[in-house]
Amino acid sequence: MRGARQAPQARRPGTQVADGERDRPRPAPPSRATRLPMGAAVGRRMGAAAVALMALAACGPGGSANAPSGAPHIEPGVPPTMTITPADGTSNVRLDVPVRVSTANGTLRDVRVTSEMGSLNGTFDAYRTTWTSSDAVQPGTRYQVSATAAGAGDLVTTSITAFTAMSPQHVLTTDVQPYGGAVVGIGTPIVVNFNRPILNRAAVQKRLELTLSRPVQGAWNWFSSTQVRYRPRVPWPSGEKVTLRLNLAGLDAGDGVWGTQTRSVDFSIGDAHLSIVDLVAHTMTVASNGQVVRTFPISGGRPERPTMGGPHNVLFKSPSMVFDTTNTATNPADSYRLTSEWDVNFTSGGEFVHSAPWSTGSQGYANVSHGCVNASPANAEWFYYFSQVGDIINVINYTRAPELDQDGTDWARPWDKWVAGDALLSQHPTTATVPRVTGGTEGP
Repeated sequence: MRGARQAPQARRPGTQVADGERDRPRPAPPSRATRLPMGAAVGRRMGAAAVALMALAACGPGGSANAPSGAPHIEPGVPPTMTITPADGTSNVRLDVPVRVSTANGTLRDVRVTSEMGSLNGTFDAYRTTWTSSDAVQPGTRYQVSATAAGAGDLVTTSITAFTAMSPQHVLTTDVQPYGGAVVGIGTPIVVNFNRPILNRAAVQKRLELTLSRPVQGAWNWFSSTQVRYRPRVPWPSGEKVTLRLNLAGLDAGDGVWGTQTRSVDFSIGDAHLSIVDLVAHTMTVASNGQVVRTFPISGGRPERPTMGGPHNVLFKSPSMVFDTTNTATNPADSYRLTSEWDVNFTSGGEFVHSAPWSTGSQGYANVSHGCVNASPANAEWFYYFSQVGDIINVINYTRAPELDQDGTDWARPWDKWVAGDALLSQHPTTATVPRVTGGTEGP
């Protein structure tokens, strides 16, 4: 809390002064703390007398006039003293060290920690004998601590100190997907990318705080030293609202890497879109919120270039793309350059649902593509506008197993394998569940 007047700016940091030394025009007595002017003192004594009468009235059977257990003992006539950490003049203070101000023989009236970057927030304990900062200090920043404590008989002590925070070797930054404000599909994983390798994974994960409008069971999985992902055990419920708070300020991530910022990302889950691509029936069945809305013929990857099987989630979409393998294909039959429209991507290896007017004769009958899911221009355009990032596309009756090193395959990992990648969580093995619209047998 604030409200007490601050010490004069000319006062040297680290010194303690009494209110009377600056409030009274005549020389102060030898004591470092002095009494307030007579009017204020009389008013406070009258308040004390009233409190004493009330206490006496309460001293019947079962009552007590003693101070509550744990309340600080304040010696009359003795000014309060203060201890401030970090100590005055300290430099290179770690970013995870809180500022603490404590007083003996008094209570804290006011604490301020200020810098050119702004002020630090903090809280008092129950008896206002200790104040602890709740914000992390910022790198290379000089802070001034100004604190005032009041003792018995209106004795007041003020202390002013200063310290400087460290400048870390590396500052941790993050990129989060989905982006703030996005509306995404039920299969969307939360992906946090870091600019530096993370040594203290558990410490970082503890600072990733999720708030859900409807609680679900989920876990994080460290895909690498620079990326961690979160997904629920089963797909998100439609309408879920998610807030991820990255409370990384003051975090020692290891190997000279420090977090300096705290931020939040909000997103929500849209309609439940699930599509089943059947590579044997050569069909794609699309459902929204449990109801089939369209089934249309498709053509998957030919035997030499089969479509990857298993559940995937939509990564991005584009109304038009150029596919060019002329510089990368090792087989002349795989060399091509063409423009495709209404492209919905579901693997980082380059597989899409897209318009393929050149294969409409095979759609519904044979798999002739280079791995993508071919559809007619009309069906591809409809699916493009229907789709949202994070929708689930489940490829069944496949010959090519999911490749778990690719993006878009989060749901292909069994739940026990997913949980094994969580730096904090350990659960009994079980199997991840993907909802189905129609029956069918998945590939091996």
